[in-house]
Amino acid sequence: MNKDGVTLIFSGDNAYNTTLTSSSSPDSTPLYTIFSDPGVDPGSTPFTSVTKGHEGSELARWNWRARWRGDLLTYAGAKPVKATSWTAERGLKWRMNDESEALELIRGNDVAPLARFFSSTPATSDPAKLHLLDSTADEQELQDAVVVSFFLQERTRREKIWAAQAGKVDGGRWGTLGTFSLGAGVASG
Repeated sequence: MNKDGVTLIFSGDNAYNTTLTSSSSPDSTPLYTIFSDPGVDPGSTPFTSVTKGHEGSELARWNWRARWRGDLLTYAGAKPVKATSWTAERGLKWRMNDESEALELIRGNDVAPLARFFSSTPATSDPAKLHLLDSTADEQELQDAVVVSFFLQERTRREKIWAAQAGKVDGGRWGTLGTFSLGAGVASG
């Protein structure tokens, strides 16, 4: 068991297009690549995908839909389901820890978190980090689920912010994609 866990480091502050590398990897080979297509071309569907490695197999893809309908998630080649259903089936929930100011992932009623997310800090140039704790780092399937659930919760959080900014129930999806920063207030909304 990895007592210290593993820290995944974001390549940039744009959570829609980034790579995650391990702090323990000497060559900085991406463990996950996150790519999003806003679907602005006629006939295209907006989506986000999580790929293992740099150009490996696609682990998850969710097609963006209006927030009230819920995004459709295809995980590990299974049948598409609502993203919220996928998260609920696994008992995963992200919450803000007021003491550490970290976003933490818990399962069910467990008190001990599976993972912690730390925002980037522009003052020190520290990148955003997702720390997989203890056995989470040793279980590949659980590690994959943690990464996918993080990006799902980020998408939901941003949808709420966009809706509030637009003064609508279902906010727009365009414009903030290229400029979103994983800064302070990560769990707001």
